[in-house]
Amino acid sequence: MRKGRKYGTILVDLERHAVVDLLPDRTSEVLETWLKAHPGVELITRDRSGSYSEGATRGAPNAIQIADRFHLLANLTETLKQIIERNPGVLKISQPSPASSMPENIETEPVAEQKVTQTLSAGLTHKQELYRQVQELHQQKMSYRSIAKTLGMTTNTAMKYANLPEPPAKQIRSSRKTLGFEQYIGKRWDAGTRAPKQLFLELGKLGYHGSYKTITRYVAALRGPTCTHRHSQEAPKAPPSKLLVSKAAFLLGKPAEKLDEEEKKIIQHLCQSSDQINNAYELAQSFQKMVRERIADEFENWLDVAGKSIVPGMKNFAAGLKRDDQAVKMALSQPWSNGQVEGQVNRLKLIKRQMQGRAKLDLLRQRVIHKNIARSPTIGEVFS
Repeated sequence: MRKGRKYGTILVDLERHAVVDLLPDRTSEVLETWLKAHPGVELITRDRSGSYSEGATRGAPNAIQIADRFHLLANLTETLKQIIERNPGVLKISQPSPASSMPENIETEPVAEQKVTQTLSAGLTHKQELYRQVQELHQQKMSYRSIAKTLGMTTNTAMKYANLPEPPAKQIRSSRKTLGFEQYIGKRWDAGTRAPKQLFLELGKLGYHGSYKTITRYVAALRGPTCTHRHSQEAPKAPPSKLLVSKAAFLLGKPAEKLDEEEKKIIQHLCQSSDQINNAYELAQSFQKMVRERIADEFENWLDVAGKSIVPGMKNFAAGLKRDDQAVKMALSQPWSNGQVEGQVNRLKLIKRQMQGRAKLDLLRQRVIHKNIARSPTIGEVFS
């Protein structure tokens, strides 16, 4: 209803592939009331929201609940993000410059080493201030729930900020494709060649395989008013490349057999940088394989291993799965999922944009449930 503030619930008949109703909220009471008014539901797929679990249990106690596999993997990725945020040092990757990529006629004189000062956005400044306040209240032995209520945030956010070793930092989108070419770019920059297109063409002859857009961003950083050059007497090393938290979490949860050579090196670096990351990676790999291949027999054993993990985040993740173990087991043994529900959500958003927010839930419900009403007219119908 309003992004970030108020949401509803969409109910889909998985056998008929059709929306059956829209509910004005996503609380357990609303779902419970609807299920009691429509008895006979035998199977319910859902995400791992506690409200949906409680509402389905009270409203249809005899129905089988199935946790959606996509959301299980999404929960795993969020857990990996939190683990990485608590170990920020593993995100820094530095690689030596490939000497073979430099032609013989290019002098390897000391080149300018760049420093780009990143300005903080208002949003990031606000997050860092919240982090400071959460840390102060946490040191006063306040509970996560009390901190969240005091500062007007969710309990999960309060828990996250209380356990972060340092304030939230700006996630700079960087590319490892330029590693090994900074020395050449700096040389040409000092010589007066500052056109991204020219640099891109020259780098292509030296073995650069990145995109033109990457070079334009790199040049923009050099050209920016916050950039300063500092010459050194030694040949500069390639500046450390910092992975995004989301990228690192994605790779840790990605099947090992689908990693390319560069991604394997990143995984190796992450695992060697931290024992916690290494343990989390092993558990994440076994869990995602269990979910993708639907191996329900290994679930109990995985819970036992994860419960003894040295990583607090994985222990909490396992504890949450254990509280919802019946629905998770059904997800690992049944073919049903929320796949088509996500498709209906996409269609719902399209209809909302067509309505431009000018109608309430009753009209939206009619347009979503009755497909013919939501269908856009053809050219022939427009001009008939």
